[in-house]
Amino acid sequence: MKATFQKLVTYFQSNDTSNIRALFETENNPAYSIESKELLKDCKLFSRIVQKYGIPQADSIKLTKGEGEENVVYATLMNKIDSSLNLKLFVFGVLFFPDRFLKNPEKILTYQFHELPVIIPEKKFIPIPKLKNNR
Repeated sequence: MKATFQKLVTYFQSNDTSNIRALFETENNPAYSIESKELLKDCKLFSRIVQKYGIPQADSIKLTKGEGEENVVYATLMNKIDSSLNLKLFVFGVLFFPDRFLKNPEKILTYQFHELPVIIPEKKFIPIPKLKNNR
């Protein structure tokens, strides 16, 4: 699973969306599909972070179990304040199927970016003007 994680890191870094999609299990998980726009956005962010902070080393990649007994492989790519990226923390996590589904343990269930922003952007709403009664 760590080898698949490292492949995924390489594919994200090089924006190789076709190889990223090939690593996903779609036979048992047809509802999960990756939108091309979202995937390209994720690749761009991932590439910026890797360019600045480097690829995670093999010893920094951790393997654990998730809440549903799925296998989770993750690595912290950055853990310091970076105002240019507006991030304090960036962790890349990949979920694999639980051990009881060992038909193809190297296929990915999903991936997640855990981002902690420095400044949380405020949502600005345009005030709705009050309407006058035309009576």
